[in-house]
Amino acid sequence: MPLSETDVLKLLHEFEVHQVELELQNKELFQAKELAEATTDKATALYDFAPSGYFALASDGEIIESNFAGAKMVL
Repeated sequence: MPLSETDVLKLLHEFEVHQVELELQNKELFQAKELAEATTDKATALYDFAPSGYFALASDGEIIESNFAGAKMVL
């Protein structure tokens, strides 16, 4: 059964509304991603450049991660 012109216009309007909603959500997601990346970068810098040595150890005591001050301590 073919759609009437009114039905087609309603569908077109619904698609346009959904498109706008998706664009707004995409913008919000992009902003959230940028904020998350900036926060991660800040936390990484604080960890890497902290004056105290920080280490992540495996269960057997092997050093698996260190910040710069920690690396200086073991060299």
